[in-house]
Amino acid sequence: SKTKTDVVIEIEVKILEIDKEKVMQTLRDLGAEELEEILIEERAFDFSDNSLIKKRAFLRVRKKANKTPIDLKTSKNKEWGEGTFQEAEEIEFDVSDSEKAKQLFLALGLKQIKHRQKNRKTFKINTKDIQSIIDIDTFPNTPTYMEVEGSKENIIKTLKLLGYSLEDTCSLPASKILEHHGKNPDNIFFEKK
Repeated sequence: SKTKTDVVIEIEVKILEIDKEKVMQTLRDLGAEELEEILIEERAFDFSDNSLIKKRAFLRVRKKANKTPIDLKTSKNKEWGEGTFQEAEEIEFDVSDSEKAKQLFLALGLKQIKHRQKNRKTFKINTKDIQSIIDIDTFPNTPTYMEVEGSKENIIKTLKLLGYSLEDTCSLPASKILEHHGKNPDNIFFEKK
């Protein structure tokens, strides 16, 4: 029997340099479902000719809590970070071992182009009026930002609930946000304690 791989269209915006505690309290006050804060370790891969980047595609394996998803994101925007909303086709599935996934990609001739960590706190709003996911991301020694994901209509409604509008948002990828803050977008880690 054949299994169909679902290609999901992900639509999101980001708000940079948020007050993390204030936003989280607002989400709690709104009754949003709160998920555990997790550390995400992400490795991104491309071919030596950068053919994925040239197609505005991003292949990565992420280690996060008890999941290890591999995903391929392909921007539907002309450029990453262009336009009000970042729209991307996303194919994602879980594997059991991030190290073996990395070895497989390298054996297939890909090279690792990014290796980084961030903390992520996720909230979900799921009411009859709004369905959205809010990810609050913090890279090491970098101001926290928020991603709001959902349909365009639900993103706008969620922003309004949080006291923001589309004028406050951007669609920059994490790499551009890190560069904006003077950080290496390809290699960033929390210090070992």
